[in-house]
Amino acid sequence: MVKAIALCYTVVVATFYSVSIAGYWAFGNDAQGNLFDNLVPSYGPQLNPTWLVAISGFSIVAQLLAIGLVR
Repeated sequence: MVKAIALCYTVVVATFYSVSIAGYWAFGNDAQGNLFDNLVPSYGPQLNPTWLVAISGFSIVAQLLAIGLVR
């Protein structure tokens, strides 16, 4: 069991750190803490298609509804 937990933590840490390092490499300190602030910046052109922002918003609403139904 301890080996399995160690493997799970290793996989999670490796994936999170690789994504965070790649994001810092790509955007530096310009990345915002909120995902939507990065998808739809307040200045400059929108970097993503509109359907991606719509799907992201729908996913957040679906997650909030699922959390509300479980409680």
